[in-house]
Amino acid sequence: MKAKYPIDFIGNTPMMEISELVPDGGAQLFAKLEFTNPGGSIKDRPALAMVLDGFERGLLKPEMEIVEPTAGNTGIGLALVAKAYGLTSMFFVPERMSQEKIQAIQICGGRVELVPTELGMTGCIEACEDYMKQREGCYMPQQFENPANPRQAETILAAEIERDLGQIPDGIAIGAGTGGTFTGVARYMKARSTNTRCVVVEPVGSIFGGGPKGDYRTEGIGNSYIPGNLELSLADDIATIPDRASFGMCAAMRQLYGLGVGGSSGANVAAAVQLCKRLGKGKKVVTVLCDGMERYRSKKWVQELLKGDYDGSVD
Repeated sequence: MKAKYPIDFIGNTPMMEISELVPDGGAQLFAKLEFTNPGGSIKDRPALAMVLDGFERGLLKPEMEIVEPTAGNTGIGLALVAKAYGLTSMFFVPERMSQEKIQAIQICGGRVELVPTELGMTGCIEACEDYMKQREGCYMPQQFENPANPRQAETILAAEIERDLGQIPDGIAIGAGTGGTFTGVARYMKARSTNTRCVVVEPVGSIFGGGPKGDYRTEGIGNSYIPGNLELSLADDIATIPDRASFGMCAAMRQLYGLGVGGSSGANVAAAVQLCKRLGKGKKVVTVLCDGMERYRSKKWVQELLKGDYDGSVD
């Protein structure tokens, strides 16, 4: 297939069985390899959908700048899409985000402004809104509220999951940051099977499950508030995974499969394994591997893991 831009290859990611991670007697486990998208993460999907939606609704014009608060991966995806359409882009990112993500945004042509970690994503949103008040010709896709985000997951990603698996899965375990991926996939599954168990995944310190707001190091999932795109009414369970367990699962996947994945993928798999044990033999569970470990190589947990002496600590 010939393509003019990398964005032409967004989606249609492979699915891989990773059932070796599940104890005997558990369900089969499958994962969509979303790090194979051209921007290196699952966030390429909503990035493209939101830009196309902006053009279609007349909210985004060719001469405008895309401005967005992001934990990193959506910024990379939006910068990639913006480059394809000749747009400039500006992103507001928490200071705790990995340098690799920040650099990837810049490589794709986006500009970055760091926001103090303690202000959270709410602080990034406020900084973004202040920036837009001072300038004309800005468009904020608003990934946390934009219905194009969950809609693409429902109409495209979820349909791919059914196609690749050959059936509606018996369970899904998907992390939520904006909530778009979980909400869209869960909508699709619930509309076709009342028996599919849908699990939201978050780190300890996120508030989706009702726990207190706290600090965590797993990037890309969790939040200090409930975004408009997260429909918790679709969730049968909320799996709250400690950083240590998320990074430990990343280590297990590297050892078993040679796959280097980020912390949110580790959290997803850890939650999915719990679901596999609950559903039992003869069932099928699907999760997503959001991005790659190379995006976090400056982090202590990755450095220790690569040296072979990961001790379960986080940084």
